[in-house]
Amino acid sequence: MAAAEAIVDVTNSMGIHVRTAAILASTAIHFLSTISISFGSETVDARSAVELVALGVGRGARVKISAHGRDAVDAVGAIKKLFENRFGED
Repeated sequence: MAAAEAIVDVTNSMGIHVRTAAILASTAIHFLSTISISFGSETVDARSAVELVALGVGRGARVKISAHGRDAVDAVGAIKKLFENRFGED
């Protein structure tokens, strides 16, 4: 089973809030791999917008994206791109 991970900085003005969590979750659901987001000591399922919002990730935070499965590299790449593009904000 393939695995991939990346560390990204949260640069959009409001961090992971309801809209960005929904975008993240709807992107994650398209992959077969298990995808998680970690912040501090917490790790949540990237397919759950509720769990993502509950992480309390604000601007300037650093999070880890992890994926395990056949399309792990592509999954991490797609999620990383959302962060790099600031979820279309700002």
